[in-house]
Amino acid sequence: MENLDYQIDDLLKSCITKDNRKSFFLYAGAGSGKTESLVRLLKHINEIWGQEFKVRGQKVAVITFTNAATDEINRRVDYNPLFAISTLHSFCWTLVSLFQKDIKASYLQRIESKLEQAILKKENTKRPNQKMITDIEIQSEKVEKAKYITHFVYNPNGSNLEKNSLSHQEVIEITSELIRNKPLLQTILVQQFPIILIDESQDTKAPLLEALLKVQENHPKDFILGLIGDTKQRIYMDGIAGLENLSLEGWEKPFKHMNYRSDKRIVELANKLSERLQENASQVPLSFKEDGTVRFYIVDSSNPDLNKEDIEKRIREDMSNQANDVKWKGDVKILTLEHDMAAVRLGFSEFYNSLKKYKKYQMSLNSGDITELEFFKTIILPLEAAMKQNQRVKVANIVKKHSPIVKESIKGDYLESLKACNSILKEIKGLLDDEGTTIEGILRTIKKTDLFQLPDSFRLIFEKPELTEEGDSKYHVWNEAIKSKYVQLKEYLRYVQDLTQYATHQGVKGLQFDRVMCLIDDKEAKGFLFSYEKLFEVNPLSETDKKNMAEGKETVLDRTLRLFYVICTRAMHSLAIVFYTTEVERLKETAISKGWFKEDEVIIFS
Repeated sequence: MENLDYQIDDLLKSCITKDNRKSFFLYAGAGSGKTESLVRLLKHINEIWGQEFKVRGQKVAVITFTNAATDEINRRVDYNPLFAISTLHSFCWTLVSLFQKDIKASYLQRIESKLEQAILKKENTKRPNQKMITDIEIQSEKVEKAKYITHFVYNPNGSNLEKNSLSHQEVIEITSELIRNKPLLQTILVQQFPIILIDESQDTKAPLLEALLKVQENHPKDFILGLIGDTKQRIYMDGIAGLENLSLEGWEKPFKHMNYRSDKRIVELANKLSERLQENASQVPLSFKEDGTVRFYIVDSSNPDLNKEDIEKRIREDMSNQANDVKWKGDVKILTLEHDMAAVRLGFSEFYNSLKKYKKYQMSLNSGDITELEFFKTIILPLEAAMKQNQRVKVANIVKKHSPIVKESIKGDYLESLKACNSILKEIKGLLDDEGTTIEGILRTIKKTDLFQLPDSFRLIFEKPELTEEGDSKYHVWNEAIKSKYVQLKEYLRYVQDLTQYATHQGVKGLQFDRVMCLIDDKEAKGFLFSYEKLFEVNPLSETDKKNMAEGKETVLDRTLRLFYVICTRAMHSLAIVFYTTEVERLKETAISKGWFKEDEVIIFS
């Protein structure tokens, strides 16, 4: 059984020979070794096509879901320049960035359409409110400014707040439109990237994937499109639903059945969950795997004195006994449904919730890619670390590189400027050592002493406080955020850099951990896309849910079940589900009756 999928890699290799070019959709379930198959295929492509593509100046595009996945695949193919490995947004910008006139035309069309819709909405309303009027003003101003933009820019890892910057969503939409409607761009794409492989294709933005499918349809002999994914793990709304059911004429559709990751009990649970997601999608664990441990903890959330931090600590201690694994007391990956839940447990919710109010930070906040944060990441945090470790040379180098006091000093005053900085650094160190210090306290001290040049946002907050009065502005939210303690900012940065135990249910897709604890608390998560209480029949379905089910549309149950499948399949050896609810007995009954958990695995914990 260990060789159940041995023929898959050979089949993929047969798709990229010089005599036989075929597009394919590799259905690879959780823990099935899809990355390994992808890397083997890339190495084979290098053997077959490497020299020829190099002569022609062509590359193989590999589109991944995260920067971490990009780095991992690059490492495993020894950073071979034949492969253009990037995230979806980076790939799109690489493809279209030179077509500035087409970008501008598409951009203008989009914002003019939004302006027309805003005007129409106001005209069709008997009593227009101020928001409608303001929306028209904003869209009108945007249209006028866009007319004078000659060059658009985009940073796939940034906030893109400049006037000529495109948003992440705009880059996808514009690229998709240009590929669909510009035959010349299709030809250029095929010539530049005769092979494109897309990992996690089930969550690839639908407009772009549909555009690439159109390219493959128009150029079947010259262009190979390889899709790799698992529709059971589709957790975002903007992918193509039912990708496995598309009529892909002439395509190969191999299916990987092995699970190389998890112990037997975890694979058994995954198979039970997948029965409702897709037929014949069950997996087989390796025969030499351990039995593994799964426990379903139910906690009564109606208790007003409930201490979740204490509960979760004691559950980890209990799991160390249940799984006979002492590492459960420390080395555990803890999954939360929303970042807010991790913010509460790690103690940075005040800072996080302030910045969360700014709509333009919606995407960058959860990755830490906010321009103002660079000041702390490149100067303050390294300076603090160097001072704590008494690394004087490192401290001096940071000051020399960033401080205007030193940079602007004339040769004869150089030593005096260093002495002046040393005096200021003592004051700064005292602030950094004090856990009660606020971010504002540090910034005001730096501004007062001119030790470093502050980012414009912080400088303007202090110099023009009237800017902070506007509710939906970065000055307003930062003015609130810097009132938080500095330790909150540090913990937030540790979290977004994956240096803590915590991650979100959605954020761990593709990853694996020895021990996984999943926290489920619909009330704390405050979301509406997912509902574990509905999935476990604790809460009734809404009328909208019933209507969607009757019409065959996707429901909250479908989305939540797929997400539950994702989090359960992250565990290699042991898994603890911690479910907070007021309906303890009802939850216990359904958890067992569904066949997902055995009676001795369900524990009511208090």
